[in-house]
Amino acid sequence: MFLLKFINKLFNRYVYNHTQKPEHYVHVDKPLTLQDYRQIQYNRWCKRYAIYNGSYLLKDSNTLLRKGWVESTHQLDNSGDKEFTRKSSKQRVRFEHAKNDQIDHYHWFNPSPSKRNNMKLKYLDRYGKPCTDRDDCHHLAPLDADCPKNASKKYICRRKER
Repeated sequence: MFLLKFINKLFNRYVYNHTQKPEHYVHVDKPLTLQDYRQIQYNRWCKRYAIYNGSYLLKDSNTLLRKGWVESTHQLDNSGDKEFTRKSSKQRVRFEHAKNDQIDHYHWFNPSPSKRNNMKLKYLDRYGKPCTDRDDCHHLAPLDADCPKNASKKYICRRKER
């Protein structure tokens, strides 16, 4: 048992020293590279110290204000949706409350939007990859849960079991 913990510690130290620090929390299903393992280390650190960013956000959007985020909702926006900007990394997310056929969810804005097939890649999915507003993958359920297709209320977002 001791030997296994020691080997794991050596591996983690090797990964930490030979990869780049991730910029933000990005979901990783199956790590394939050392950088993926570093991303997992960073994600665990984010969860341990309650650092909310990217695709790892709270169910209660008001808690973001206490965690170093600034509300940047436009004054003329009467939809009830809230936009937040993280001070340190300038990440932008929008929280949308439950409406007709949708549950509470977030949208993570792409910091450098580009175009694909004449469609603007306005958002990022839970993996940090650009996507359009017509893709369902830009609906992000709070706290790393899986958001159902079309973010419908009749389904419950459950934490992905590992």
